[in-house]
Order: sequence, then C-alpha cells, then structure tokens
Amino acid sequence: MAIPGSGAIVRANLDSNYGIESFTIVNGGSGYATTNPPKIQITDTEVPEVEGSFYPIIADGEIKSIKILSPGSGYYPLNPISITDRDIETNILLEKSSFHGRSFIKSGSQNQSESTYENNYIFDDLSGDFSGISSNFVLKSSGTDVTGISSNNIIMLVNEIMQIPSYTTDTASDINNYTLIENSGITSVYFSGSSTIPNVEDINTSSLPRKGIIISVGSTEGFGYQPLISAGGTSVVSASGTIQSISIGNSGSGYRSGIQTMVNVGVKTEDLEYSDIHYVGTASISDGHVVGVSITNPGFGYTSSNPPIVVFDSPLSYTDIPLIYSESSGSSGIGTQSKIDIVISNDSSVIEFEIKNFGYNYNVGDVLTISTGGATGIPTDTSKTFSEFKIFVDEIKNDKFSGWFVGKLQTIDDISSLFNGRRRSFPLSVSGDDKFTLYKQKGSKIDLNYNILVFFNDVLQVPYESYTLSPSGSRIIFSEAPKGRDENGAESGDKCKILFYMGNSEYDTETVSVVESVKIGDRLTLGYDTNLGQTFNLQEEPRTVESLNLTSTLTLPYFGRGIADDESIFRPVSWSLQTEDLIINTESVSKSRLSNEPIIQPVSYLISPVSIGSSFIFVDNIRPFFNATNESKAENYSFQNKITIVSQESKEPGFATAVVSVSGTVSSVSITDGGFGYISSPEVTFESPIGFGTTARATAVSSITSGIITSIVVTNGGLEYSQENPPNILIEPPTLKIETNEVTGYFGDYGIISGISTGSIVGVASTAIIFDLFIPSDSYLRDSSLTGISGITTISGIQTGYYFVVYNSKIGNGVTSLNSSNEIVGIGTTFLDNVYRAESVSFATSYVPYEGLRDVIKVVVSVSSLNGLTGTGFSDFYGEYSWGRINLSGREKSNEYPAETLNGVVGLRTGTIVRRTNQLRYSDYAS
Repeated sequence: MAIPGSGAIVRANLDSNYGIESFTIVNGGSGYATTNPPKIQITDTEVPEVEGSFYPIIADGEIKSIKILSPGSGYYPLNPISITDRDIETNILLEKSSFHGRSFIKSGSQNQSESTYENNYIFDDLSGDFSGISSNFVLKSSGTDVTGISSNNIIMLVNEIMQIPSYTTDTASDINNYTLIENSGITSVYFSGSSTIPNVEDINTSSLPRKGIIISVGSTEGFGYQPLISAGGTSVVSASGTIQSISIGNSGSGYRSGIQTMVNVGVKTEDLEYSDIHYVGTASISDGHVVGVSITNPGFGYTSSNPPIVVFDSPLSYTDIPLIYSESSGSSGIGTQSKIDIVISNDSSVIEFEIKNFGYNYNVGDVLTISTGGATGIPTDTSKTFSEFKIFVDEIKNDKFSGWFVGKLQTIDDISSLFNGRRRSFPLSVSGDDKFTLYKQKGSKIDLNYNILVFFNDVLQVPYESYTLSPSGSRIIFSEAPKGRDENGAESGDKCKILFYMGNSEYDTETVSVVESVKIGDRLTLGYDTNLGQTFNLQEEPRTVESLNLTSTLTLPYFGRGIADDESIFRPVSWSLQTEDLIINTESVSKSRLSNEPIIQPVSYLISPVSIGSSFIFVDNIRPFFNATNESKAENYSFQNKITIVSQESKEPGFATAVVSVSGTVSSVSITDGGFGYISSPEVTFESPIGFGTTARATAVSSITSGIITSIVVTNGGLEYSQENPPNILIEPPTLKIETNEVTGYFGDYGIISGISTGSIVGVASTAIIFDLFIPSDSYLRDSSLTGISGITTISGIQTGYYFVVYNSKIGNGVTSLNSSNEIVGIGTTFLDNVYRAESVSFATSYVPYEGLRDVIKVVVSVSSLNGLTGTGFSDFYGEYSWGRINLSGREKSNEYPAETLNGVVGLRTGTIVRRTNQLRYSDYAS
C-alpha cells in the first residue's frame, strides 16, 4: 500500500557517538497522514552500528518534528544518495549546536513583604494526568496550589513546543492552545480542543495532550489457539440433479461468527483455481468450526455419479484484534484502542504478530492479551492445553509538559495568514486592534526586540538574526520572507506565534489609549529643509491621514510631487486639523477630537468591607456600565477588565516633640498628635544639629495601632543637640490607600421592588423583610447590544450571601440590617433605603405593575426590628434595588477597605470608591 505524502526534506544532526541527536525540518512536505506515517530512514551514512528509532509528528499534512525514540550509533557519513518519498530524504548535517536564551526581569510589587520573584513558579509535571480526552488540569508548584496568575499567562511547553495562551476565558470558542482559570484559590489550565477524538482509533487525531502510547513490548507465544483452516465437505446430489445437502468432512477452524457474519458455501465442477463457483448455501458456525450447511440455492444439472467439488469461504484473517487486559495476570488499567494482527501456526501457537494501533493510556508493566471464544474472540482448540498469549508493555510515550510563571505574557495576533513568500514586514495587533504598538519610555535601556518571543514553526527565533521590530514598534520585520500557502490554499505555509513579555503588569507595562494629536481625517504636508541640503523638489501637496497607531501614520495614496526615493531622510511636516466630516474608505470620519471629549470613568461604591486577600468585592451597581459590549467594534474588551480601588478614609499626619538630654542627645520623643489613617509605620526624620551634617542626626522608629501613631522609639540619639532649641521632627504623612487589580468577571443587576412582606423564618431570620425583585422589560440588562447574547439578564442573579442596595423606597421608617451572625450590615435613615445581605433567595411568580404575571426573585433579609413598618403588599412599586460583584484576579496589595453603610444609602458616597481604570471610549462603539 502506498504511503501518502511527499516533498519532505529533513536533516539529521549527529551526536559525539554518531547517533542522531536531533532533526532539522527543512521542508515539512504535504499530504502526510498520522494514520499511516512514513518511515524515517537515515541515508548518506554507513550501516549504523546500532539502528535508531524515530517517529514523525504530523499536523495538517506536514511533518512538524521527528521524535527520537532511540538515537542509535555509528551513522558515519557518506556522500549523498537519492532516495524515494517512501523514506523521507534525510541528509547528515555536521555542525555545532547553537544556544539562545533569555532572562526575564520584572519589578516587585509595591508595599509588599514578598520578594520580587517570590511568586515565580516552576510547575509540577502534568503529563501523568494526560489522557487525550481530559482538557483541564490543576497547576501546582511543589505540590501547592498557585494563585494570582490566571490573567498573566505562563510559559508552557508540550513536547517542547510552546503553547499559546488565549485572549479570554471562553474555552469553548478559543482558537489558541490554552486558557488559565482561577477558582477558589485553585488555578487550572484548560487546553483548547475537543474531548472527543475525531478518529477514536487514532489518538494522534486528538487535540488534547496524550499519554501511554505503546512504544515497545515483549510477548509470550501462547498455545491452544485455532489456526485459520478452511472447512471442506462433500456434496450430495438429488435425483433431480440439485444439491440436496453438504456432508462436512473437515469442519475447519478459526471462524468467528460475530466477525464473519456469513460463510458462503459453493460448488464447482472442475478442480481448477479459476473455475466458476456456484454458491448453494451458507455455513453455521460454532466454537470456530463449521457445524452445518443450509442449502438456499440448490442449482440443477448435477449428477450423483460425478458430484461437484465443495468450496467453503476461508476464515477471515486475525487482523485488528483489540488488545485487552489479561485477567489471568491480574493486570488492569484504562488503556484502550491498541490492536494487533496475529498469525497462528498449525500447532496452535502464535508465531507472528504486529501491533497495528498503539492505543493510549497504557502503563509500563501492563499485561495485555486477546479475547477468546464467543462471537468475536479468537476461538481456542479444546483438545489442547491452553496457554494465554500475552503482550507485556515495556515502553510507552507520553506527551511531555513543562511550565513556568515569570510574569505576564500578552498574546499577539497570528500573522501567518499574511505570509506569501515575498513579504517580510507585518503589522502587530491584539484581538484585532490594528492600532497596537510596543513603545518604551525615553531613556529606557529595555530592548523590546528581546521582550517579544517569536516562534517560527514552533522554533524560538533569535532577535536581530531572524527578526527585528520596526522603529515605530508597530510592525515585525523578518530577515527572510515567510512561506505562504500554496496555490490551492492548503495549510502548507510557515506558522508564526508571538508573545510579548510584560513583566509585572501593574508596574512594568501599561496599556494606554493614546490621546491622538494627529487623527484620521487630518491633513499632513511633507516639506523640505534647506539646512539639510533639501530643495523645493521635495515639497508635497497635503495628504489626508487614513490610519495611525502610536508612532506612525498612513495616508491615502499620494501620487503628487515631492515623493523622495530615500524613505530614511528627515523632512519637516505641517499639520492641519480636520475641519469637516469626511468619508474615508467608505467609512464616515467625524471632525470631533478626543482632546475635546470629557473623561468619564465608571464609578461605584463599596457596600461591604474588603478584607486582606479578598478575591471579590460587592458594590452598589456595576452592569452594564462597566462592561458594555458595544464599547468595542473589534470585540476586544480587555481594556474594561481593570479596576482601581480608592479609599476615602480621612487622614491626618502625626506630630511629635524631641526631648534632649543634658549630653546633647535625643533621649525620647513625645507624641503630641498621633494622627490617623496610617496603613504602615511612618518614617521619622530629625532635624540635623546646627553646624553638623546628617551623620550627627538622631534616628527613631514609629509604631501604629489602628492607623494611629502610638510610640516613637529613639534608635540613635545623635550629637550636639540643644535643650533650649530641640530639633524639629518630620513625621511622614499617611499615604493614600489605593490599588489596581485585574478583573475576571463583572456580575450584578438592578430593577424594581414589586412586593414587600415581613415574617420570621426559622434558621434564616427571626425578624425578616422579604423583597420581590424584578428586572423591567425595558431594562438595559435585557438589551443584547449592551450585554451581549450571553449577558442578557431577565431575572436577578443575586445569591444567598450577596449584598445589595435598596433605594427610592416609599415605605418604612429606617431599619438596621443584620447578617447571619446578627452583626450590623447597614443602618438606614430613610424609608427602607439601606444596604442588606441576602439570607435566602427563591424564585416565585407574582403580579408586577405594568407587566402582569411575571417571574420574580424573593430575597429574605434580616433586620433588628421592623421599626413600625406598614404598607407592605404586592403588585406595586415599592422602590428600586441594585447590586454588583467584581471578581478579582490575585490581588497584589494587602489592603483593607471599609464600606460606609452606617449612615443610610447617602453615606455610601463617603466610602471607598471603585472605578474602572480606563475611561469610557468616546468612539469606535459597535452601536
């Protein structure tokens, strides 16, 4: 049978023993199949002393790499010789190995006790959990769960091939290799791909990591199996010349009724190989033998004096026999899909076998065999003492895993589709945003060429040898033009993966929306500079700007005067603002400018305190203002997923007076005002003694309790101070408590209260108020253009333990809300306006004003007393509610934040602010 595929060119690289150290894929060829891979044969060498073993890794019809199962030795080079496509052309390449490495540096987190690289991780090996079906695996380092990395991505290699992280946490739609998701302090990696193997018999068709593929085996020959022998018999002819019956002379062996569902029986008049056969009936099978024949087509014209010769179908070959675990050896496991061809000798032993499918999920030491008896098993010879044929798994192949966390990695869009074999320069983009630019601050010694990781056909490329970034940082330029698809559009071109290393994303890099000076629609005019020897010939007419990024612009095609042949020369440019709305490339371009637009940042307020290490926070309102889906045409919402928490706690600096001893040293410090609002002990600085430098200055350390300075202890009294004129003391003022965090999810809703009742619910609340919550039909939460299809909310998603706000209520006299431990949640001052904690949540159907009979959510809250509450009921407007929950991705600061809930709803505005870090966009909305 012909081996599919052709065109591959591979070079083998030798080690010191003239074994095969590695392979270089010069051309991966096309049309190769994982189900029938080509044999790897080393040519251009002497016959090796020890033959090596190699296996091609095939994807999209190309040979991507070659796995070295054993390197062999003694491949001494000869002159090149030609070979066929059946054995991939492999030339020996004698060259030195090369090395390229990177060190990853980042900043430490501010106001933290951890060292800069304390949260760098080397992940434990996951390969033992691979199965080809499972897609998610828990990441651990030294056996411990890791947190705070899910939004930063990791360096992960599978079979030494870099895996590319996704843009979002949507594992179903992601086209890259993996997604990280953190839940309850556990970080898991979700590999992209289907849990269903397209060809269940071939694990190589799985898009998920595999293990336990059989590489080598041992065996015992077994005994007592039926050989494949055709049955024989004699025909009995009736007086009318038809076949009356078949007398079985040889019952044959090796027939399997479940595999060979029909055994035909025929007759022929001549004992010649090519004589015509007339099929007269079918045979009955039992225990591998023919036990009878049913005549279905007796024919005519036969004679009893010269009866025709009987011909039985031969038993089918023992091929593609499933391997099962040997019960007699006590072996068990989850390995599956391995299949074998066997040959049984006439004395009933297995004399030859070939594994046709190596299966997966096997372990070294597994003992396998073949099933016997029944409709599909290999029939046995009951006249002989049976000995089971066994396969011993000696060696298996697992997909290999290695992974590290060194800082945030940003996925750059795949540019492979732009390759055509001629082009070398390509734009960089993220999630389709073609305005993406890599830029460093002036004076920085960072070389951004080393901050990007470029993989060409899964091989890490070397900066300045294989690629460089354009001076603008918006394009990558390769030293050679990458190969594109062939004329038929097949996926045979080069493949490229790019990652950008951002270090500590909170301090080392910042994603900003640039305030455009020049904008699309403005006009630029290139001129000339006589001081540079330029002449009027370089003066151009105005050009209209068509597109731009951080450091470069693109104008509409220009064919006028002044075009220079040398693109590298510097020329002056004049800039004219757009003064009227334009149509550019069929799109309307407004004359409005970002610099004239207001800065609007979505803001909310805490309604529950945030403790150190909290991974979520509750706010008064959140959706859809913080994460409206119409805010991006390109459906890239990463700019929404960052919030800043700002405390509004009052702060006052402390003051103290120095006490000077007779000897001129500071003996103690008297605190005159301890200040308040400190989150760490402030630095204390003494005035230097007159006439002396800082070396004579006293020193001291402070301590705080509940944000107030409670002690200042002198650690060095200094010299030459005066009791009459003690030194002034400067105490560091309290700092603003603020932090920025990545967001993994926004949740929440708002609506009306259509019913209020009271009661006492055992185990929930001794004094309870029950609110009926409903989201009106005209709510923005029901508008898919703002929420996306998956974000449409028709019924409140509040859960037990969640906090929410009631406002604009019209009954009640102010109540104090409690939690399940009877601790105060909020103190209301107006009607029922307050912050509450949901103690119980249930679904119900109730009449809603102007809506009719609708599904509502009944939320039970606990209060200290009803305080004379009257006017409760249903099917009326009783007020409004709202709530929001923000899930955070690994906080890097150990801060606590209060919620001002003890002065009614109005008091919330004096508490901690939660704002989206990036302002609302003013343009490029989807609708």
